[in-house]
Amino acid sequence: MAGLRSSFSCLKVCASAKTMFSRSILTPPILRPFTRASSPISGWPLAILIPLVNLPFLFIGYRHLGRLFAVRSALGIGGLAMALAFIHFPVVPNDRILDAVFGGFFLGAGIGLVLGGSQALGRSLFSQLIPAGREGEYYGFYEISDKGTSWLGPLLFGLVFQLTDSYRLGIVSLVVFFLVGGVLLALVPIRRAIVAAGNTPPKLV
Repeated sequence: MAGLRSSFSCLKVCASAKTMFSRSILTPPILRPFTRASSPISGWPLAILIPLVNLPFLFIGYRHLGRLFAVRSALGIGGLAMALAFIHFPVVPNDRILDAVFGGFFLGAGIGLVLGGSQALGRSLFSQLIPAGREGEYYGFYEISDKGTSWLGPLLFGLVFQLTDSYRLGIVSLVVFFLVGGVLLALVPIRRAIVAAGNTPPKLV
């Protein structure tokens, strides 16, 4: 037993030494700020994780929306990463209610900034697919499909929460709707549909 305890003690010392060594020696001084804030799920630094997650979307934006959009998005993502790396943000107390308030506020602000414009763009794109004189018919179907499917999100969230007892997994499950919608939209020949409706397609679709 004494030998086993000494072995565990040696492993603990080696692990702590490895952590100290990796933080102080293996990590160059210029990269140490990037390890300040990390994801509670993956443990990766946010200043590195955010650009990595957005790389595929930058590529998609470059292919479909042009170089200017990709460059502006890359500058914004890079600026956010640098801010997370070098700006000291106040520590939020370890309180679930305060975490929910702060997280909900910033998440809601980000979603509002993104989805507000996307809804307007979605209606503008839909208007390009409507033949002349049939606007009421098409927009009526648009509103029915919009309001008539609003229960799917709460239903999926409730089912996942009931099965997993996790609000986080319930929220993450809603990504399914974005993925399915993105795939379906990518399969639609937008420019050909605009021409078939008798409208002039814009320069950038």
